[in-house]
Amino acid sequence: SQLCPEILLDELYFTHCRLYVREDEENDLLRYAAKMARTAVTAAEFIEKLPTKKYTLARMRREILYAILRVKPEDYKNPPAFTVLLAANEKGRAYLADCGKHFTVPVITKPADFSALDETGKQQYELHRKADELYAYLMGWPADTFIKRHPVIL
Repeated sequence: SQLCPEILLDELYFTHCRLYVREDEENDLLRYAAKMARTAVTAAEFIEKLPTKKYTLARMRREILYAILRVKPEDYKNPPAFTVLLAANEKGRAYLADCGKHFTVPVITKPADFSALDETGKQQYELHRKADELYAYLMGWPADTFIKRHPVIL
């Protein structure tokens, strides 16, 4: 039977911290997570030890995910360079057709739209792609599952 994606993600966090975060890591939270990973025997035990009085489990998971995806602080300090349209009905499509050219952030509806982004947008797209591929992996789907999808038209 297939493991639940959250359990797989916890296994990934545990493995990453145990094998790849070194004692000389600059990020204090990652260093702490690695210490907890090295004292834990299972991913479940690791996840249980991870939260502190100061940092929630969600914050610790986010920090590890950033490390896995190689997100740098400047990556999340920049405002979004694009948004991806997931679904639209007829009213939404009409709105996009009328007003879409005036949006300050481009609305991406197909993979080819990413090529028109500026350098920051392309860096953000690369992170977006890696996050999609990680999610697809956890779900047991092919890596390109999301890149091939078009918006759902309701």
